[in-house]
Amino acid sequence: MDNVHYSLAEDVIVELFDTEAIVVNLQTEMIYMLNETGKRIIELIQSGHGLHDILETLLDEYDVDESSALESVLQLVEDMQARELLIQA
Repeated sequence: MDNVHYSLAEDVIVELFDTEAIVVNLQTEMIYMLNETGKRIIELIQSGHGLHDILETLLDEYDVDESSALESVLQLVEDMQARELLIQA
């Protein structure tokens, strides 16, 4: 996996809570809820980590196999891009 970087799209904000996060597109008023894993992924994206680094972090922090972690990361990124919440940096 390449270490591709993403960032929040313009007019998108994130509100972090203990075990979840809410992503809001202020322009479209779309609200996107993230569970604990999704929250961690978006935190890492906001910190400037690329996909490879995010995958490695999830493998270190969670009891998950590599293929499941990779699927989760890619699925979330693709879904958030399709909803215009993330852009490739």
